[in-house]
Amino acid sequence: MEDNVPEWASRHHYFHHSNSKGKTKAQLFFEKCHRRPAIKLAEDIIDSPEATDGQKKDAQDVINRLHFDYNGSDNAAMLSGRLTQQACDDILIKEEDVNKAIDKVLVLATNYTPRSWDNGVDAAKKDQFITELPEVIKNSVIGLREAMATDNQIIGEIKLFDKLPGNRLKYMTLPDYGRRGDLKTKWSKVSNTTKSGFATHSLPANLSYNIWDQRNVSQVAGFWALNGNKPPFLLYANKLDYRLFTPENCDELTDEYLQCVVDQTVSSNKAIEFSLKNASTKKELIASELLDTSDWLDPPTIIDEAKNLWRMYHETNE
Repeated sequence: MEDNVPEWASRHHYFHHSNSKGKTKAQLFFEKCHRRPAIKLAEDIIDSPEATDGQKKDAQDVINRLHFDYNGSDNAAMLSGRLTQQACDDILIKEEDVNKAIDKVLVLATNYTPRSWDNGVDAAKKDQFITELPEVIKNSVIGLREAMATDNQIIGEIKLFDKLPGNRLKYMTLPDYGRRGDLKTKWSKVSNTTKSGFATHSLPANLSYNIWDQRNVSQVAGFWALNGNKPPFLLYANKLDYRLFTPENCDELTDEYLQCVVDQTVSSNKAIEFSLKNASTKKELIASELLDTSDWLDPPTIIDEAKNLWRMYHETNE
């Protein structure tokens, strides 16, 4: 729990803001105010010597239903992105041999257990992404060296944690490199028109339209707001090439644009803080928002939990 968090936020287990571009308040409240606290309570019960066997069994059921490690909310693309960053850190920061760094993460990728609820799609992606991982890593390293060519030292992921002007709660964000930049990896997409069953995921030509790219811009805007307005970068890499976006070649990374994005973030955070202040209980907070899970990327157990929670709280209000 963070220090100096007002009671109206801590009572809902909502301790800080983060990049929430593209997420509804309902989704944020479910994740931060229901799911995470439920998992933490269940873990505490399991670790408690005073809990009965029945209480521990009930707690384990909660974890099985809601915890990522049990329901497969991870996926091959997310894993491959993390492993790419790990290899880049080893190569650029630890100055490890490229092939050694790649071999190390290939072992981790091979040992990954695909999620089981998507009819084998994630398992197929795992096999495909393993073949792409070495080239994605090499292209990422080239792009990161270009992005930080004038830096005295290559700095890996750090935490920035401070208030955005106008917000009561602090904002937390994690730049991948140089206190100002992020690495985004692109992995081949499932395709019914190719022999391999996959098609190369192209690199973006700009950051203007795609919702995911706008989410990435929002992310680096948070870096920019908390690091003294250092010029940010977004690096995209796939198995064929890389593309580096900076304020010099991308309007969406200029100070003027980033300030607009930060202003939007502050306004969204104010709306969240207003809801937290005006809801005395989790029931009031949940019932105040409409639930739409149509664009959630979570496993079925998570979506079912959200639907059941909203149904229960709305039915008790009728």
